[in-house]
Amino acid sequence: MSLMNADVMSLDLDTSIVDVARAHNYRGFIFFQQGDLDRAIEDFNSAIELNPNYADAYYNRGIFYGKKNILDDAIKDFSKAIELKPEYARAYYSRGAAYGYKGEYDDAIKDFSKAIELNRYDAIAYNNRGSAYRRKNQIEEAISDYTEAIRLKPDFIDAYNNRGLAWLQLGEWEKAKLDLSKATFMGGDIVVAFQKIHGSIADFEQEYNIPLQKDIATMLTQQ
Repeated sequence: MSLMNADVMSLDLDTSIVDVARAHNYRGFIFFQQGDLDRAIEDFNSAIELNPNYADAYYNRGIFYGKKNILDDAIKDFSKAIELKPEYARAYYSRGAAYGYKGEYDDAIKDFSKAIELNRYDAIAYNNRGSAYRRKNQIEEAISDYTEAIRLKPDFIDAYNNRGLAWLQLGEWEKAKLDLSKATFMGGDIVVAFQKIHGSIADFEQEYNIPLQKDIATMLTQQ
């Protein structure tokens, strides 16, 4: 272990309680980045115990719970972080993502919208709000958000892929093929992405009552 890492991993107990809490939070973040989730949660808990008003520690513990798919606890921690720091854009975004994973799309849209209000350059928030709209079958709103995400981040593969799927729901075959082809050209795997979101062609057609054109179905199944 390098000297720098040794400094990071040890805690100076002569510092103030607030500084010790900050050190626990930072060390927990390092453990999290290293994949040592058990030690990460111990440090996040210690940081919160030492400083119950530490918004970043609640946020980081929320990310931990999200990683573990403990979504209700993640939402509680993101909500506490927002209570302590009302302009916390990342916490609104992350809580929106947790609501999205739970299928609570109205709440997800509200949180993504607040994250965008606080940071209008957040392409990922636009993309994810678009996906929440798409799952609610509000396709025009979804396409608008995906388009803004692409404007902000022209190499955003997921946004091209998602907009392509939204065009499919409108039966706009040529626009769909253009976006899906763009995502593929940029290095995206549209087959894996489609299967992750919708399962199979049959599942998609049944869910949206839209028979896909043969060439598009082939695009979305060929490995």
